[in-house]
Amino acid sequence: MSDFMNSEFVQNEMDEVQRLQKKIFEDLVSYDNLDREDKLKHLENFEELIELQSILYTRMSLSDDPEAIERRETIQDFLMMMTFENSHDVHAVFADMKNTIAKLREDLDT
Repeated sequence: MSDFMNSEFVQNEMDEVQRLQKKIFEDLVSYDNLDREDKLKHLENFEELIELQSILYTRMSLSDDPEAIERRETIQDFLMMMTFENSHDVHAVFADMKNTIAKLREDLDT
């Protein structure tokens, strides 16, 4: 593993991303049956996940470490393959995701 990916700080963030992903996927299965507060918590977890991923992506973008560059390119390729709007700009995709979550939160309040 590279110096960048092996750093304790990056490893802790990656562990937190995995924890949040697991929690989000577990809740997603029963999302329709969750009460309002649990749905809000689910959306908060999703926002936190997006923020962590955005920070990690930014760090990878600033690093000249080959593994960080490879992971960054893998993310970009995935977004292109999935035909995300603004897939040429990963930060724009993160912003779009945050906007979607904000709309979901508004829908819970109506």
